[in-house]
Amino acid sequence: SGDVDVAQVGTILRALGTNPSEALVEDLVMDCDEDDSGTLSFLEFLHVVARRATSLFLDGGLSTGESVEAGRDFQRGYNQARQRADMLQAEHAELLQAFEIFDRDNSGTVSKAELLDTLTRL
Repeated sequence: SGDVDVAQVGTILRALGTNPSEALVEDLVMDCDEDDSGTLSFLEFLHVVARRATSLFLDGGLSTGESVEAGRDFQRGYNQARQRADMLQAEHAELLQAFEIFDRDNSGTVSKAELLDTLTRL
């Protein structure tokens, strides 16, 4: 679904090689779950983790240098994911605009008649 259940945040962070305290996990969840829905969008989750990556890896037992490098790697991965999400969002908007050309009565669907009409006008 693209969402992360707040109950899974600690497990996910531990799978990434960190060892956050429950207090830190709760703090991260509060930063992310602004609407108290019990789920976080994946990008919201990545954003908060990226901001705190170095300290999370330090808490996981890595040396300072390793933690800084792991934090940078995570930040680079986050930036790439964010760029891809932005691109997909722009592509989605373009597709909706193209669809609106066919959907002449703004019903949210394209009827056979609308499709034929539009194609004959091209």
